[in-house]
This record gives sequence, structure tokens and C-alpha cells, in this order.
Amino acid sequence: MRIISKLFVTIIYLSISWTYAQQQDKYPNKVTIGIQQGYGFTVEYFDTYKVVQNLITNEKYALVCCNQSLANFTSAASTSYTAIVNTPLNNVGIDNELDALPFFELLGLIDKVKSAKLSANITSPCFAGISDSPNATVTTNPIDAIFTTTSITMGDINTKPQYISFSAKNDTLTPLQQSAWILYIAHFFDLEQHGQDVYNSIMEKYSCHKSNLAESGKKNIAWTTFDSVNKAWTTHYEPYVQQLIADAGMQLVSEKNQTSVYTDLTLFHSALQHVEYIIDDTPAANFNKSDLTYAEWLTTAGLNPNTNAYPFLVGLNLFRTDRFISTSGFSDWPIRHAARADLAIADVIHMVYNTYEPTYNMTWLRAFAQMEDSKFIKNTNYPTCSMNTTAVAERLNLNSCHINPFKPNTTISASPKHSNNHSLNHNLSVGAKVGIAIGVIVGVAALAVIGTFAYRKIKYTAAKNKEGAFYRMSDM
Repeated sequence: MRIISKLFVTIIYLSISWTYAQQQDKYPNKVTIGIQQGYGFTVEYFDTYKVVQNLITNEKYALVCCNQSLANFTSAASTSYTAIVNTPLNNVGIDNELDALPFFELLGLIDKVKSAKLSANITSPCFAGISDSPNATVTTNPIDAIFTTTSITMGDINTKPQYISFSAKNDTLTPLQQSAWILYIAHFFDLEQHGQDVYNSIMEKYSCHKSNLAESGKKNIAWTTFDSVNKAWTTHYEPYVQQLIADAGMQLVSEKNQTSVYTDLTLFHSALQHVEYIIDDTPAANFNKSDLTYAEWLTTAGLNPNTNAYPFLVGLNLFRTDRFISTSGFSDWPIRHAARADLAIADVIHMVYNTYEPTYNMTWLRAFAQMEDSKFIKNTNYPTCSMNTTAVAERLNLNSCHINPFKPNTTISASPKHSNNHSLNHNLSVGAKVGIAIGVIVGVAALAVIGTFAYRKIKYTAAKNKEGAFYRMSDM
């Protein structure tokens, strides 16, 4: 009878323990994401798994927690998923979507990335040892998933790696919506609350800059790209560009408020007639030149540097997005701008109003017409890339923004002008160049600078470009 009683107690204990375990919330830090948030993806929670859907590629993934067997997903159920994985992921690869890398930096997951294609274009020294394919050290612990443009596994749970599409850089997303893709990656590592903390920090700084510039005075900005194959110029008006420029307190200029493509230079010139600033994101290779100069840009655009018909020419306000480049000449902008909307908006603001946060150094924009050189990204003096997940948000907060409506100083030109004294111009920051302009008659200064600088070469060579002060995403 005593044995039966002990057995009964044991059964009751096991039953209660099992019931308690089943009742425990497997996801105590839920970050549910709905379609109404407009991020381009959604996240839905169930008892032991999450469903993440990329709305841009129309692909859906099952993220199974707690060492649950993937076999629990029957073949009938698995057909609705593009990929099925256990979380957290251990080893991952990147295929063509290099813009995923800065999100791994922000999450403190650098060590999880075992391969990235095309590795030659990687700009961050944190991934300096990464190759296109995983090396031999991960053969015993294979890659769980590869983040790519479009998935191909289609629910086959017996295949490793699983393929997961990543779409943060899609131009239909606004700057903050692009930065929200840190939450997309975070869910695959069960770090959604940490991802939310980092995103909140980025969003708060972005919103702070937007609020500060709301009444500062709009400037007309055009965003251009040159297509060397079709000999066509594009003025952009996609949601990303339009929202970024508007939130910076400026006016984006493009014919009929839409993205326009010009093969006729006369029509292109007409579109630029009232433009005060140009941001050009054309890869240097598109100009079919090993070296790219301001003069060659003007020649390709069919513009005369001596004309005063265009405000951006008079003010030397042509900027490019290649302030930081890899040693192979690849720009950092297409890889890292999506992750940090707050830095992108700060660059645009500082391009126009260099007295706003005067100690700020632009991350991606460089004053191309004012002869600012690109900077190489190297490992020399670069700090260690190890970063625990709790420190990232704290370091993000070091780059703070305080609500304080900005009123431009009307006694100092918002468009920095150069002296024609070469000894004063080299390697000066855009902010320092404002001081050079004081006391110089604008018309004389404009003619002097055009004559001095219009045909000076800006070379992407180790002999010319200096190493830049490059920071991790979480250091800025």
C-alpha cells in the first residue's frame, strides 16, 4: 500500500510539473508586429513558435523555440512556410544582402555571421575576416540560415541552411521603417526586446532631429543617380528619399513629385533649375572612370561650371554619399544607412545647416564640389568589435539629441564657401569651411572657387585618400 501511495504521489508531481511547464510563457518578452506598423514584415506568437512574414517578398517563416523538434511541423503544415528553423540561430550567412550586417553589429551578434557574399564589398572592419563561403571551422556546426534577397528552401525542414529573405533597403520603406528591420533579425535570435530597445533609441534621435528642424526653413534638394548603360539621369522621389528629406525640414525636388528618368540633358537641366543642393549616390564605376572628379561629374551631366543659372553650382552644393569607402572603393552608404536612420537625417541637416550640432561630422555625405575627399575604412586603430548585447543601447545613448528648435544663423551662409587659398582648403571639415567664407563677397568667391577647383581630381587611391575615423554602428 505504501508503494502504491508513493507511486501515486510521483505521478501527481510529474503531472503538476508537466502542466506548469506547459503553462509557462515561452516568450515573456513579446514584440508583436502587425501590418499596420508598415515595417514590411509582421511577427505573430504562438505557444512554442513565432511566425515571421516578409511582406515585401511574401515569404513566411516558422521560428520554433525551446529545442522543439521541427518534425512536429507536418509536411502539410510546412508547405505554408518558406523556411522552418529552431531559434535562437547559431551560425548564419549573408548572400548579397550586405545591408544586414550593420543590424548584426547593433545586436551584438557579429560572431554569429560565418560568411557574407560579396565579401570584397564589406566596409565594416568588424567583418574583416569574413569570406564568401564559410570556412572549415564551421563544418561541424553548420550554418543554420542564410539571409538573402529571395528564399529558396520552401519549407524543406531537412535542408540546411534554410534561406530567409531580407528587405530592409527596399525604397518603398521610410527611413525609420528600414531601421525597424533590426527587429526582424532580432526575432531569429530571440532578442526581440533588445532589438526594440535599440530601435527605440534610433527612433527617438531621428524624431528629435525632425522636430528641431521643423521650422528652420526649407531648401530645395535633388537626389540623383546616373545610369551609364542607358546614359540616363534619375531624380528620385521614392518613399525613403522623400521622407528623409522632408523629415530633415527640406523640400525634395523631382518633376511631378515622382521619380523621373532623363535621357535628354535639356530636360534634366530644367528639372535642376531651382535646386539648391544635390545629393548624388551614383557609384563611381558608373561614370566609367577609374578616378572621379567634380569636373567629370559636371561633364557627364552636361553642366557648365561657370554658369550661375543653377543655385547648387553657385553654392558648390553638390554632395555624394561616398564619404566612407572600402579599400576596394565600395561605398559604405548602401550597406549601412538603412540601419541608422538617425545618422542619415543628421547628415542631410548638417549638409544644409552646418551650425546645427557644429561638432557633428557627417557619416556618409561628403562635400564633393568643395573638394572633400572620400575616406578609406581600414583596421588600423579600429577598436575591438566585441560587444555584449546589453551595452549596445547604452552606447547608442551617448549620441544624444535634445529637443531645441533650430534657427539658422542668418549672418553666416548656410552654404560654406571656399577661399582660393589652397593651404586653407585641404582636409578641412565642412563646418570649418564656413569661417573661411566670412567677409568674402559671394560672387567673387564663387568665381574663384570654380576656377580653382572645377578640374581638380579626387582619386580613389591609397596614395590620396586618408584613413577615416570609422565607427561601429553602436558607437555613433
